[in-house]
Amino acid sequence: MESVYGLRHRLAIGFRAFAYLKLRAFSKLVRMAKLKRFPDALSDIAIILHDTATGEDLGSAVNHLAWYLGDTGEDEASDIKLELIVPPGLDTRDLSLPPSQHDYLDEAPPYSIKEYGRARLGDHDFLLLWRIRSIFKPGILRYIDRVRPVDPGFFSGTENATWQIVMERSVDRVGRTELLETSRRNLEVLVDRWGGSEAVYVLGTGPSVEKILDENVGSFPVVICNSIVRNDRLLEHLNPAVVCFADEVFHFGPSEYAAKFRDDLLKAVERYNCFVVTRLEGAALLLRHYPDLRENIIGLPGVGGAWNVPSSGSFFVRPTGNIMTYLMLPVAGALGGCIRIGGADGRKPGETYFWRHGASVQYEGLMETAFETHPSFFRDRIYSDYYRQHIGQLADELEFLERSGHTIESVTFSHVPVLAERAVKH
Repeated sequence: MESVYGLRHRLAIGFRAFAYLKLRAFSKLVRMAKLKRFPDALSDIAIILHDTATGEDLGSAVNHLAWYLGDTGEDEASDIKLELIVPPGLDTRDLSLPPSQHDYLDEAPPYSIKEYGRARLGDHDFLLLWRIRSIFKPGILRYIDRVRPVDPGFFSGTENATWQIVMERSVDRVGRTELLETSRRNLEVLVDRWGGSEAVYVLGTGPSVEKILDENVGSFPVVICNSIVRNDRLLEHLNPAVVCFADEVFHFGPSEYAAKFRDDLLKAVERYNCFVVTRLEGAALLLRHYPDLRENIIGLPGVGGAWNVPSSGSFFVRPTGNIMTYLMLPVAGALGGCIRIGGADGRKPGETYFWRHGASVQYEGLMETAFETHPSFFRDRIYSDYYRQHIGQLADELEFLERSGHTIESVTFSHVPVLAERAVKH
């Protein structure tokens, strides 16, 4: 039976979800009434700061623009007009950053600042609310069809989803097509190099991942994920072929955690010449900041529906909320016949987070920076529900791969039933 705390938590999440859905529905209705479509490409964006905004809020807003839209000359982001709308009296020279964020201010694209009341809201095709309470400011509701929240305390992943839309629609169609072709071509190189292998290893970040040091991976391709890139000892043993990641908070945000991950990712690519596999929108963001990844990056489009092993002619994956089912297993299916899974420990009864991570493959000292930068992402999540969904999707995908001719072996301990059933003895 669910505890009183658990019920209260669900009710609170439900209330915030209702507020979010109500905002989306109202915005859509106004767009329909105005006979307007949401723009496929953005040319003019404003961030509206709340009445009690501080220099830290202003600095954080500029830092977000710098990270998500920073002008490095790799795309058309510099053509977007950016404006910060601030309350009267805010000292706009007083830019400071929360200690949880990495400093990207030097990469900020050109922007202007106007006081609320002097800004022409109707000139912008995207109005980003730094705090959701600004929706009640005079004049905002008139343009509700173009309003989106980037309030990290609003609801779940709405902040990250909005920035993802901004990223996606700030790249012109030519740039998007070029990225798709680059990614498709890099997948072909990866498959030419490793396709047809007898086996392929797929490694998660659970506590058992260190056990892979006892495994003779030989000349087999190894698909790793996420913060494994921080463990030099493991990387030396594995010589990874692929690094997969896709998390908007831990990998594509401006926190110190995400910045450290990206630093280690770049080092791993430089040392092992491994391929970087992520979602298509994330690939565009990475190339904006790290153009040297172009020969190694594979941005895979997500298409709902059936499971798929990506190929040049069938270039997509089914998106899920877990990196193993989303990217790792599909890529592994393109490389080898026997898929050997390790470091996927799953969740012990009574655990209150997603699951435990191995200390050597997690930035434990930086976790708080991710919590502080994206609070609602963690607050509005029921981890037991997420886990049940993941277990169901994993079972479904493993059956798909086995029907496709692959064999699945679990080479380290796991609490996950479908992996425990496929455990191999050493």
